[in-house]
Amino acid sequence: MKRNRRLLAHELFFPLAGLWAALAAPWWLAVYDGRLPAPGWPALTAWHAHEMLLGFAGAVMAGFLVTRATAVQILLLAALWLLARTAFWMPAALAPLLLLPFPALLALLVAPPFFRSSRKAGNFAFGVIPVGFLLLEVLFALAARRAEGALATTAVWSLVLLLSTLLTLMGGRIIRAATAGVVQRRGGRLAAGIDLPREMLTLGLFFLAIVGILLSLAPAIAGLALSAAGVLTGWRLARWFAPIVTGSPEVWALHLGYGWLAAGLILLGVAFSGALFTPVDGVHAVMIGGLGTLAFTVMARTAAQRAGKGFAAAASVARWAPLLSLAALARLALPLFPERAPLLLTLSAALWALAFLLLVAFLLSLRRPMLGTGSRRQPGHRT
Repeated sequence: MKRNRRLLAHELFFPLAGLWAALAAPWWLAVYDGRLPAPGWPALTAWHAHEMLLGFAGAVMAGFLVTRATAVQILLLAALWLLARTAFWMPAALAPLLLLPFPALLALLVAPPFFRSSRKAGNFAFGVIPVGFLLLEVLFALAARRAEGALATTAVWSLVLLLSTLLTLMGGRIIRAATAGVVQRRGGRLAAGIDLPREMLTLGLFFLAIVGILLSLAPAIAGLALSAAGVLTGWRLARWFAPIVTGSPEVWALHLGYGWLAAGLILLGVAFSGALFTPVDGVHAVMIGGLGTLAFTVMARTAAQRAGKGFAAAASVARWAPLLSLAALARLALPLFPERAPLLLTLSAALWALAFLLLVAFLLSLRRPMLGTGSRRQPGHRT
């Protein structure tokens, strides 16, 4: 029988995401310290945030959500992702041409299947989020072209909240199912279905926060919505936790990341009221601890499962997930120890980069079995 291997999106985008994560954080720090030249536009912080949101997280989304694409479509999407990484070193007038093709094609590949299956609970949101990413990237590109820093900042903040929405929605479904699987294998019982009422309430709170940011409403409105979303996320996580998962790194690392997401959302909400931490500190708690740990673990689990080795094969690398918690703690220590800022930033970037280099080594070590037919459905198509 003729056998072939069809290119799967995660085989290309997960290593790209890991390598970019390992490179982008130290690169940003070197630019921030003046050791490397800075891009010409826009503000340095906007460049850093954009490359974490649309660069790193965009590659993770592509690897996880693009499951029904041809090899040509996957390669084109990767080329457009690489093209977008050059945008900040080109004239700002070229921003729309360089930045928009990747999220546009990503939305085109991902959104329609979820819209077609919108009768299934919660699937509609997975179609809306990639479209939202595209629209906010349009806002960012236009702001950069017109040198409107405030508009670009609004787009970045909205992207942070939209990505947090995706993490809360997708992470919740994965964690609950993964925990139920471990419990059931040990003879216990934990419902693995979708927690739709609380999921919809959390989505509503995120929607309120995003609208508050886009319309420049009182910061307290977005802050209250985010704090409530964080509390609800933490409550959901507490209901799912089972002590038995402590023996499965590929599962407890998911809990760790979701816990960081909940804590970061609460911190971000409180920071909008002008407490000890600033909103930027809250964003780093969400992005380093939440996004970093969840993306790290989900990429390891997904790649292992799609390589035919099972989720448990990711345990060897998932046990390194706490490196990202240490990176988040080092970054959050900045306002407490400002005199140690250079050391803390370097430590945070080094821990982050080390974690993702370990992940890339794991991803490249996987070998997927040959598929018996080119028309076989790609694994992992369900969320």
